Amino acid sequence: MFAYLPSLQHGWLPAWMLLVSVTSFGNSLQCFLSGRKVSARVYNGKPTEVTELASRFFAAWTTASAFIRLYAAYHITNGPIYDLAWWSYVIALGHYVSEVFVFGSATLRGPAAAPYVVATKSLLWMTLQRANYLG
Repeated sequence: MFAYLPSLQHGWLPAWMLLVSVTSFGNSLQCFLSGRKVSARVYNGKPTEVTELASRFFAAWTTASAFIRLYAAYHITNGPIYDLAWWSYVIALGHYVSEVFVFGSATLRGPAAAPYVVATKSLLWMTLQRANYLG
């Protein structure tokens, strides 16, 4: 089983990216299967605004992000892939920040706090370690 995991030769960031990807795939599946129920927990500021269509769109975006980050976990020293993964976190954080502070559809408590923590931690880690991975 360890043969399928990203090499730790480059540090723990690839393992983190794999964990985030696997979690994201699971979240996407939940959103596809549960209608608006799971997405409404994330957009807990205005859960009645979450539609089944919005939930499926959220699942599609999360799936795309999961594939980008999964690929980055295994190709962490590839500059364009690294940058693409970094931008995926920028977009996610920008979206959630706007939903909290501009649109009021999310809050920073409960399940809604996870995307902020993951995106912020990942962005900081990737920014600080960029030179180590890309030389």
